Amino acid sequence: MNAKAITAYLGHASIQTTFDLYGHLMPGNEEEAVALVDAYLERADTRHRLVQLGTGE
Repeated sequence: MNAKAITAYLGHASIQTTFDLYGHLMPGNEEEAVALVDAYLERADTRHRLVQLGTGE
């Protein structure tokens, strides 16, 4: 579920409003969110290092 898309669809000025009103209905939990962010940051950091070394895209 893309919270930003829901925010736009509902016409909220801020994604915070969407989360405040509907966050309890969204799937997942804190541990899942932390794992997803950690995995994203690890991939981003790896790509950045590869680019610095001249071996990445």
